[in-house]
Amino acid sequence: MKFLHIADTHLGYQAYAKLDDTGLNQRESDCYSAFNQAIDLAIRNKVDFVLHAGDLFNTIRPSNRTISMALSGISRLSEEDIPFIVISGNHSTPRLRETGSVFRIVDFFSDVFPVYKGRYECIEMNDCYLHLIPHCLDSPTLVEELKKVKKKSGKNVLALHAGVIGIEVFKMGDFNELIVTPGDIDLGADYVALGHYHNFTNLFGRVFYSGSTERFSFSEAEDDKGVLLVEDENQRFIPLQTREMADLEPIDCAKMDERVVMSSIEERLQNLDGKIVRLTLKNLDRSASRGLDFKKIKEMGNKALHFEVRYGMNSLEKQAIEHTGIGNLEEEIRDFWVRKGLDDERGDKLLKLALRYLDEGQE
Repeated sequence: MKFLHIADTHLGYQAYAKLDDTGLNQRESDCYSAFNQAIDLAIRNKVDFVLHAGDLFNTIRPSNRTISMALSGISRLSEEDIPFIVISGNHSTPRLRETGSVFRIVDFFSDVFPVYKGRYECIEMNDCYLHLIPHCLDSPTLVEELKKVKKKSGKNVLALHAGVIGIEVFKMGDFNELIVTPGDIDLGADYVALGHYHNFTNLFGRVFYSGSTERFSFSEAEDDKGVLLVEDENQRFIPLQTREMADLEPIDCAKMDERVVMSSIEERLQNLDGKIVRLTLKNLDRSASRGLDFKKIKEMGNKALHFEVRYGMNSLEKQAIEHTGIGNLEEEIRDFWVRKGLDDERGDKLLKLALRYLDEGQE
């Protein structure tokens, strides 16, 4: 038994207004790249099959381009006689059955096995039995479907897409998320392939989340992304080449004037090329904020694929605002405009328009 455990590819995902050389959203392109790397690994390692544990697509209605990219990768597996088994996840399962499923498209391929009808299915693959449970109506239904799993003579692999809550919590907080307990999935299988939680994790025994193949939030910034190569009694996590995401060490601005804050920011914003970057300014008071060169900060972040700054006021100022309300509204708008780097010629025109509407609203 030798297979590749993959999950949460989220094909079709888009973020940020940046395009690649072909005019495609760069983050969408990144997800396709990670998926194709996984396909390459499967072919290079001559696996018996690829098992995808859910959320192949990012939405229930992927674009034609996204479907084409998925089929292209699956076709490369077919050319090497490598079956592709996929269960539906919460992102790719419609709430209403009459909506239909995108997985019907691959139902016609002889070596592709999509499981998406909300109930347990068992597939025999050589000497291995795959116990497959797609996304279900709700968590109680998922637990009931798990009770249908009966270990068979030979190798047994269980696959499902859900969060797990026990002593520790492994979930994403998504809409339509399903939750089980460790006891629900401790069914004596030789391997349990989980999808949904985006970080590579060994829950217990041979129960694994392979994690997502790309980073989708700053909570994943420090985590490697990859797939699991499973061979008999062993498994090996193989990292993929993915875009770097950096949640920079926050700057505590308490007791700093604007010059010291700017100097600290310049020290942080190094080697940003192509990365997805966030910088947090903690305890920033209003006087220091007004003295910052936001245009320069924005320019320093331009080398990143995406750069954002998160501001946190100091506790005394925050408490004062909570008790007194915001200050002069025109001043607040001007401060916001500068912080967002909207102080060019077009921004000036928009600011004047906003202030005019404000004046008219106060008449």
